[in-house]
Amino acid sequence: MAKKHEELIDILTKDHKEVKSLFEKLLKEEDPDNREKMVKKIHQEIIPHMAGEEAALYPALKNTDKGREIALESLEEHQVAQKVLRELIGLPGNLENFQAKGTVLQELVSHHIEEEESEVFKAFKKEIGSSEAGDILDKFQEEKSNTKESMKQPAIPEETLTAW
Repeated sequence: MAKKHEELIDILTKDHKEVKSLFEKLLKEEDPDNREKMVKKIHQEIIPHMAGEEAALYPALKNTDKGREIALESLEEHQVAQKVLRELIGLPGNLENFQAKGTVLQELVSHHIEEEESEVFKAFKKEIGSSEAGDILDKFQEEKSNTKESMKQPAIPEETLTAW
């Protein structure tokens, strides 16, 4: 396997381990305020990762014979996980179904990670050449970094936009 393939897979795997660890902490957490903080931390970690994959890895795989279906399924899994994450962010940590929704999200993400680390990585190594892998790596890192940076910016309240 080429160096750029390995480098991207290492970054993705490291991100996966971090998110799994955050979910473990969330599901053990009993304090409602800490639960809410953990969900925000998961959000800060998972959204840039997903954005990088969606901008770089999945489009490249979608253009290959063996990777197309895998990429499309991965995109769908991202959409479902993001929907549940948005719902969870909006819940108070002491709500009765908070942990249940957190468990559902954790299961969705774990399933996605398992498939990605087997099927997606396999297709990536087999279907993508070394020079393209370097481009994908660069684009992934750029999109992930840009998304992290944009998430640091305060949101503009809706009423401010229409006040003029």
